[in-house]
Amino acid sequence: MEREVRFKGNAARSWFRLRHPLRILFNSLVIAFLKYMPPVELKNSLYRHLLNVRIGRDVAISPDVILDPLFPELIEIGDGCLIGWGARIFTHEFWPDRVKIRPVKFGKTVFIGGFSVVRPGVTIHDHVFIASNSFVNKTITKRGVYGGVPAKLIRKDL
Repeated sequence: MEREVRFKGNAARSWFRLRHPLRILFNSLVIAFLKYMPPVELKNSLYRHLLNVRIGRDVAISPDVILDPLFPELIEIGDGCLIGWGARIFTHEFWPDRVKIRPVKFGKTVFIGGFSVVRPGVTIHDHVFIASNSFVNKTITKRGVYGGVPAKLIRKDL
């Protein structure tokens, strides 16, 4: 689901038109609670069943990770992924007059380094390593190590 919603005036002031405020509150509370939990299967199960995040097998989501509270169901995490401490994954972004809503997808065996940010609409294909403190703003299709602001290829072989 990719969509762009236009608003007259400041789009960020109209956030409640995107989704029911109680649903956003529920999502935010679940995310706030789970961000303190260590990477265990119970955490993944709660993300799957309460927020409809698609999470594969053998996934580790570290503490302090924030998943987008508006549209967490647009996040897909493949088998064997690791999301590092403090990473942020967004499925929406506000512009002055609109909101862009796009899915985020991680393939198999993707590592998202601590404190990295992944923007809406990004797909990271299999066997990619994102270094800590990186800003991923484009789809990454080739294996390798990426890092920086914005993230760029650092090393081809993994």
